[in-house]
Amino acid sequence: MKKTLLFFIAITVSSSILLAQTWTTVTPGAQGTGKDLTVHNNILFLSSSSAGPYSSANGTSWNPVNNGLSGFGLFGGGISSVGSFLYYGSKNGLYRSSDDGANWTSVNTGLQPTGAANSKAVAATYLFGSTYFCIYQATVSSGGGIYRSTDGVNWSASSTGIATNQTTYQLSKIGSNLYACTNFAIYESTDDGLNWTVVSTNGSKVYNGLFEHSGGRRLVHTTFGMEYSDNNGASWDTLTTAIKSSTVCGFIQGANDTIYSYTANNGIFYSLDTGYTWIDITGDLTSNDVSFMGRADFFNGNLYLATFLAVKSNGAGPTAINEFKFKNLFSAYPNPFTDNINIRNESKLPISIRLINVTGQTIFRTTSSNEDITLTTSGLTSGVYFLNVVNSLSGKIITTQKIIHR
Repeated sequence: MKKTLLFFIAITVSSSILLAQTWTTVTPGAQGTGKDLTVHNNILFLSSSSAGPYSSANGTSWNPVNNGLSGFGLFGGGISSVGSFLYYGSKNGLYRSSDDGANWTSVNTGLQPTGAANSKAVAATYLFGSTYFCIYQATVSSGGGIYRSTDGVNWSASSTGIATNQTTYQLSKIGSNLYACTNFAIYESTDDGLNWTVVSTNGSKVYNGLFEHSGGRRLVHTTFGMEYSDNNGASWDTLTTAIKSSTVCGFIQGANDTIYSYTANNGIFYSLDTGYTWIDITGDLTSNDVSFMGRADFFNGNLYLATFLAVKSNGAGPTAINEFKFKNLFSAYPNPFTDNINIRNESKLPISIRLINVTGQTIFRTTSSNEDITLTTSGLTSGVYFLNVVNSLSGKIITTQKIIHR
């Protein structure tokens, strides 16, 4: 089957290219819904809804680490690696461990949420510079929002500037500024979290999982799709509407500039081209796994995911392929060409095409496909170009062909 592409860059989620679709269950017994994952001191930690945290040194054998904890249940579960400490939030408050979860002590001073927040646990704890932050995922007016601490033990509310009807889902630090994602806006703080100002808003969007790629592009999940900014967040555009936000979602920076996206109710995907193309690796995860998805993280080279009644792992990522042996399985014709050029793909590898001019500038690129491709290039200036065939799984160039446009 041939795929015809016009002279523009399409943004898509690939549904025909599925990599590493098999997920292995590595559940530590009957621990209830997996809520959260984190890696601390080369140990993988899981937060569960029924028995609190578990630890694993190898990703398959698990031990409960809940001495000194209480208040497990539906709203428990935020576990975070914060500097030299682990933090865990339960219905009974926030706890800290300095010995890899063997023992926990309460660090609740100043954490006295009221109303709806009273039944919630701290969802996440952070350390930015020398300042600690934690989040109660309830509206500011009901006692939720952001709390701040200089010692990780004594806390004070720190949501000044965030509308009282909003719920904060995530904090991040990009450059010297802090950012808070809420159910209506992205907020920025330039004074270490003391005050917050709206920098992007839409009254009907939930913002979550703000992330900056190593190349400088910012990505964020919203209820209407994934958005990106290439100007430090001054403006945002839609990358794809196929991957939408939920209250549980995030991005992970993988090897070789790979970006992973996980969203409850959508699935898990990765991109090799800063978000232009997303490859679905949800695979054999069940509908409950996807609906009740928790955090994902890498451990010992595998991707781990907290899910419904399980933890699942996957050797996800671009597969090692010797690109050289495939180079003769691609051809571009006619050459020279006028309006159309065809790329025959006899390898059936998923590929993308980049058209480069003689100065080395990328004129355009396609999204990933494992089919033959026809490029419609009307309006292209006559001259010499170079056509790169790129392996979508590894991001490496398979072959480069000199082509002439008349």
